[in-house]
Amino acid sequence: MTALLQFWGKQTGMKKMLFGSSVMMVLLGALFVLGVAAMPQQVEIWADGEIIPVRTWQKTVAGVLEEAGVSLGEADQVEPALDEALTGNQFIQVTRAFPVEIKAGDLLVEVTTVSKSVAEVLESAGIALGEDDLISMDLTHYVAPGQSLIEIIRVTYETVVKESKIPFTTEIIDDNNAAQGIRRTVQAGKDGKVKEQYQLTYHNGEEVARELVHKEVVGEPVKRVVAQGTQAKVMVASRSGQDIRYRQVMNMEATAYTHTGNATFTGIMPYVGIVAVDPKVIPLGTQLYVDGYGFAKAADIGSAIKGEKIDLFMDTREQALKFGRRTVKVYILE
Repeated sequence: MTALLQFWGKQTGMKKMLFGSSVMMVLLGALFVLGVAAMPQQVEIWADGEIIPVRTWQKTVAGVLEEAGVSLGEADQVEPALDEALTGNQFIQVTRAFPVEIKAGDLLVEVTTVSKSVAEVLESAGIALGEDDLISMDLTHYVAPGQSLIEIIRVTYETVVKESKIPFTTEIIDDNNAAQGIRRTVQAGKDGKVKEQYQLTYHNGEEVARELVHKEVVGEPVKRVVAQGTQAKVMVASRSGQDIRYRQVMNMEATAYTHTGNATFTGIMPYVGIVAVDPKVIPLGTQLYVDGYGFAKAADIGSAIKGEKIDLFMDTREQALKFGRRTVKVYILE
């Protein structure tokens, strides 16, 4: 019995020694972990073109940046994220944002961004591109400080329809039965009509191109046909019981004038029988016979007498007013 108790006592003492050793090992391990955890962490911050080394007790990226005095703009980018915990020997990068201007037509927008593709910058600014819009940079190009303007030209189109006339032409045909200078209209002329459809291209609201896409003649022009006398021989006409010999007859628009106190263009004072003409049509000095007026001489000109017009001198203003304006036959005498 005594021997049994002695054996039991030895076993119990040995267990106590083993338990004490285990407790001691656990305590030493805990102290080691606490010591390591209590050590400050080494962190490097890359910002504004320099590396800032920091030994810190902070637990998050945001805490380290604040401790190092690194302030952030609203659009600046930080990696890792501000709310991430430090993991020891950490590297933190701060990417600064910069302003970028976007000019889209009449709209000017400024955004602050880090370096992104042009497409991403436009998306962040809420600006959409039309299918045919033009842009100053490729959408895959990454913006950078100094490249601060993205210009967009808004391209729009418009279809317009325009109607215009097709002027008629005049054809002169010979009339061998009429004297030279005699003209008569055989067929009246009429303008035609054409309808044209154009596509207009606008850049920022200003027209830059006009393309004809369709043309349709909706009315063909009708040419004017004029018969012109070709007879060159001397002809005879009877006027007031008297035969007059002439080589040409013309239909002319006639007016009348009276005394002004001035001499004619040829230097003589006017009298009944003096007429004003266009020298390019009837040379001055030409002897004439005017239906409804009588024999006359081309001896004057007038600023309004151009082309196939003639101005007849009358003795009184009343006679001139009564004559008015009319079409007369003018015979060029032999």
